Amino acid sequence: MASKINNTPTLTGRSAKRFVKLMNERPSKEKRDYWKKVESQKKVPF
Repeated sequence: MASKINNTPTLTGRSAKRFVKLMNERPSKEKRDYWKKVESQKKVPF
């Protein structure tokens, strides 16, 4: 039987400010290259 899924906690204070700051920053070139590589590996040829 599946477990109950709890509500997502609300961010407040420093955690909320840090989250917003991280979401507004542009990802580094290394991170962009990493995610391009990950996305390219998701495709399964038939």
